[in-house]
Amino acid sequence: MKFDPIHCPECGELAKGTVDLVPGLALLTDPDDDGQVDYEGETEIAWDCQETIQDEEGKFKLECSNVHNWFASLVKDKEA
Repeated sequence: MKFDPIHCPECGELAKGTVDLVPGLALLTDPDDDGQVDYEGETEIAWDCQETIQDEEGKFKLECSNVHNWFASLVKDKEA
């Protein structure tokens, strides 16, 4: 993969990775006598469903080690 820009526009650091959304199921306790439930304290993560955040133009959201975010285009290699 090749991104443009690969360096953070704010600080110049190299991108550390893409920013992804990973869905999860926050587990609930069994209802008590009043029907009240609580968060059980565990979340089942659906790793197979993770998606990189993209903008309307299809650019990928990148992040540097200073936690700055920006969108970059995926550059396609020129065919020889």
